[in-house]
Amino acid sequence: RDEPHLAEFLWRYDQMNPEQRGFDMTISADLPEDVIAKARSAFQAMQPRIIHDNEELSQVIIKDEESNTEHPLIIGTQQYATDSVFGRGSTGYVAYEPEIGRVVWLKDFWRIARADHPKEGSIYSKIAARSIPHTAHKLYSGDVLGHTTLSQEFVGKGWACVTSPNICRLQH
Repeated sequence: RDEPHLAEFLWRYDQMNPEQRGFDMTISADLPEDVIAKARSAFQAMQPRIIHDNEELSQVIIKDEESNTEHPLIIGTQQYATDSVFGRGSTGYVAYEPEIGRVVWLKDFWRIARADHPKEGSIYSKIAARSIPHTAHKLYSGDVLGHTTLSQEFVGKGWACVTSPNICRLQH
């Protein structure tokens, strides 16, 4: 074809900054050496060893929706990722929480963003309030600001692939 769609797409993509390209700006690899040392020490104490000495560590900031406070977590590579093309992209990380000085689990996924669909963090808070045994303990929960799907806006557009009309908005 003589249409320059691919060339135009690549040019536009090249002009974008990392945030516009979809990078999560709440993650940073620029960490103080003392924080890295504490995180590595905590990871080394784990058995079996999951985070290795030469693995790059990053910091992710979690803004807790209940307390409206920000909390840093130090993470390595993801330890879990769904192998399904369907679903909401669940991933998991072993993380070091410097405020409490211990290793925790970070669950990362895209939630259904509807008022009638409760957030998972609020469900865990209700479970904890009832002292239900043998359930995961939640430290923090919240959304990644600015990470919302747009696919649902284009259902039925003439140029879009034919798909289910039931695509709903997801929030990271």
